[in-house]
Amino acid sequence: MRIDGSKLFRHFVAYIICLLPMLTFPAEGRNQAGESGRTEKRVALVIGNSAYRFGALENPRNDATSIAAAFKRLGFDVELIIDATKSDFDAAQKRFSAGADKADVATLFYAGHGIQADDQNFLVPIDAEPRSVRDFKREMVKLEDIIDDMGNAKVKLVFFDACRDNPLARSFSRGGSRGLAAPAETTGTLISFATKHGESR
Repeated sequence: MRIDGSKLFRHFVAYIICLLPMLTFPAEGRNQAGESGRTEKRVALVIGNSAYRFGALENPRNDATSIAAAFKRLGFDVELIIDATKSDFDAAQKRFSAGADKADVATLFYAGHGIQADDQNFLVPIDAEPRSVRDFKREMVKLEDIIDDMGNAKVKLVFFDACRDNPLARSFSRGGSRGLAAPAETTGTLISFATKHGESR
C-alpha cells in the first residue's frame, strides 16, 4: 500500500504512531483485561540528514529526533542517526537487518535529500558527491534495499520525508529526475512519501 502525503506528512506519521498499539498486537494474544500476553519486538531506524555539502537542510535533524523519541515511548528499539555518511548508512543497515528480520514491527523514518534514477529511489548520505548516475550505487542508498533488509518482519512501515527539489538532480542530463519514483507494492508494507511521487514539493 502507498500513501502520498503533503505538508501534513508529519501529522500522518504521528497518527500512525498513535495507532500502532492497536494495529500490531494480535487479538488472540490479549487476555480478558485487553492486555497483550507477550511483548512485541519493535525496531526502528530513524535518520535525519541536514548537513549536506551541496544543499543543507534545516528540518530533518529536528524531525528525526522527535520521531525517534515518539517511537521509544512506544517500546521500539530505536537507532537514531543524525547526518549519516555512506559508511554510517552501510553499518546501520547491517544492524537494522539483523534486528528487523524477526521483528513484529520494523520501521524506517528518513528525512533528508532523496533522488530517483532509472525509476529507483535513493537516500542521499551527507558526503555523497556523485559525478554520474553510475556512481549512485556506490555513494547512495537504494530505498528498496533497506525495505528488503526488513526481512520477515510482520509489519513494515516506511516514512520517506525526502520529496524535495534536490540540487543533485540538476547535475545529471539523464537518469536522475526531480521528485521520487513510485515504489513497488509489497505485501505487509506501508510506504508513505511526504509528496506525491514524481513531484519535488
